[in-house]
Order: sequence, then structure tokens, then C-alpha cells
Amino acid sequence: MVDIDNKVFEIQAVSIINTMLSRCKVLMPHIFYNDKTPSLDGWVEVFNCVNLKKVNSLGRISVQVKGTGTIFKESHCSYSIDVSDLECFRNEGGCILFLVSVDLETENSKVYYCPLQVFDLNRILDTV
Repeated sequence: MVDIDNKVFEIQAVSIINTMLSRCKVLMPHIFYNDKTPSLDGWVEVFNCVNLKKVNSLGRISVQVKGTGTIFKESHCSYSIDVSDLECFRNEGGCILFLVSVDLETENSKVYYCPLQVFDLNRILDTV
């Protein structure tokens, strides 16, 4: 059974990322709650203009969202990811990993991100 606190952080994190990305007029987030696909939570479609028709689509970027109740005070943080997830990210052609620090008491959050290209993932996986 999933810990209820983890589910709350996941829902909050996905909501925050969807809201943040939807502010950019050339991005269309497709990031889902309770996603059951292994390793990835969705994608962000990128357009070449604010007219969000498929003829203007430049493609999509896979996304993984991690929510945590840990409050990071620094501008940098670290988070452990399973090797199998890194391999999945590589097989998908890379992804953007979002880590959202959610403070449920103050309703403040901090978003950290790491673009993981295949080159980066190969380098990381070579060290494990």
C-alpha cells in the first residue's frame, strides 16, 4: 500500500509543475496524477508559436516528477534515482526530472529540475 503522505506530495508536485509549465504559451504539459507507467509521468509538448496546433509542434519531452516533503534551503539539492529509472529515461531519449519540495504547512514549494539527455544518462550509468 502507498503511504498517504507520498501520494499527497505526488499530487501537489504534479499540480505545481502543470501550473508552472502552462504559464509558458508554447508549452503544453501532459503530466498525470496517479500515473502507472514505469519511470515517467508524462511529457511536455513544445510548439514553435502560441498557436498550439499540431502543425506547429516541435515535439515532446518526457517528464518525471518527484514530490517530497523535505524542505531544501539551498539552491542545489540531491535526490536518489533507481538505476532502472535512469535506463528508462535513456531508452526514451532523455527526460526532464523535476523535484518539487512541498511544504504543506506554508503551501510554499520549490522546484528543481535536471535535464537528462542521453549523453548525460550514459555518463551517469557508466559510473554505477
